[in-house]
Order: sequence, then structure tokens, then C-alpha cells
Amino acid sequence: MVQRGFALYRDALRGCRDRLGFRFLQPGRVLNPGPRGETPLLWFFPLPPGARGGLATVMAERHRAYVEAQRREFFEPYFRRFERQAVLVDVLGALHAGQAAFDDTAEALAAIAEALRYGGGWLDWLTGVGVDRVAFVATKADHVPARQRDALSALLGHLVAAPQGRATSAGVTTSVHALAAIRCTEDDVATLDGRPVAAVRGVLLASGRSAKVYPGEIPLRPPEPGFWDHGFFEMPGFQPPRLDAAGGAGVPHLGLDALLAALIGDLL
Repeated sequence: MVQRGFALYRDALRGCRDRLGFRFLQPGRVLNPGPRGETPLLWFFPLPPGARGGLATVMAERHRAYVEAQRREFFEPYFRRFERQAVLVDVLGALHAGQAAFDDTAEALAAIAEALRYGGGWLDWLTGVGVDRVAFVATKADHVPARQRDALSALLGHLVAAPQGRATSAGVTTSVHALAAIRCTEDDVATLDGRPVAAVRGVLLASGRSAKVYPGEIPLRPPEPGFWDHGFFEMPGFQPPRLDAAGGAGVPHLGLDALLAALIGDLL
């Protein structure tokens, strides 16, 4: 019964991720169990509020054991020395997936930002250390033209902003970036309804042909309800560029230098 309940919950989480584009799906190890696979430690699932009895007790005990195992086997070995954190966010993917996926991403970001910036929460308990610098990074910045990248950063900044009237803890520096670790496009100009618009040009992943793409307008802040009625934001995949085998030209990117400067510039 327990294993069957876990399997149903796991499949529901997969559907939320693959069909709906949701990101705030817990526990994460259900979707990515790691090298050990789906061990009995993961065989738990949520019950209705107020549930009591033997099954509720087993679920609570397994959840506690899971949290303790994550702290001991993952967070402590890997994160104890990580005082600088970069949080990668697929803001464009969330916009493309629709309002429900975007709102889910915003909720996940709010929880992460709260834990990283204010301290005293689950992350400090799991790692045993506080965080000194945090960079929130909107990925795939090369999928939009240059003038839209500022809007992308502004939108991410709104999603991770501190609640009104609450100051962050002393010493924690927060920054927001738009980044493409490997730049797959160049800025260009397309024509939309007879007028020029800023676009990007690249080789489409699906067809292998070069194309200009006008992705749509990125809002500067979380969209109003009317934004979702039009569905005019598109985000095709692009092929990465061919790199010089000798490495002379390096890897084209957007914003990677600014991110490294924000996180570790003071140490160099």
C-alpha cells in the first residue's frame, strides 16, 4: 500500500513537471532519486490534513528520516563550505508555460530567497553555515534581444524581492543577472506587422535552419492577468555554436563575467 501510494504521488509530480511546467515540486528526490534509485526511504507521500493512525505515523517517520538523510549525505558534504550561491531560474520557460507555471515558479523563488537571505531557516540548519552572497540568475538570456535582457533581469528582481518592511540580514549581498553560459544567437531585426522589431537570429534546434525569432515582450514585473490571454511569448530552442577546437576564440556567453564578479570578485 505504501509503495503504491508513493508511485501514484511520484507520477503526479512528474505530470506537474512535464505537462504543466511546474517547478515547486517536493520532495525533489522523488523526481531525481540519484544513484541509489527509489529506495524505501523515499516511500512516503502527503495525506489529507488531520490524518491519523498507523499510515500517518509511518509517513511522518519516513519524512523525518528522509530530511535527516538529505542533511547528512547531501547538504553537509557538498554545501557546508558554499558561502556563495548562484540560483539558476528559467524565467523565460515559466513565461512560455503559462500563468500556472509562472505563479508556481514565483512561489518556489520566494521560498528559496527567504531561506538564503534571511538565515535561521532550513538551509542554515541543513548546511550548518550561513550564506554570504547570493546571485539569482535568469538563464537563456540569449533567447531574447539585448533590450529585453534588462526587462528579464527586472522581472526576476521582482520575483526575488524582499517583502515590504523586512530587511535582509547583515552581510548578505544579493544580485540579479540575466545570463547565457553559451550564447546561441545574435541580435537582429525582424519585421512584425510591417514594423521593425528587435529579434534574435540562430539555428533552430528542431529544424536545423537559421531563423530570426521575435520572442515577444517580457514584462518588467509579474504580468497582469491580461498578459496570459494572448499567449504571444514564444521560446524556440537554438543549437549551440560550433566552437574553435583550438580554443583560441573561447566560448561565447552573455553575462558570465558579471556573475563571477558579483559572487567571487572580492576574493580575486
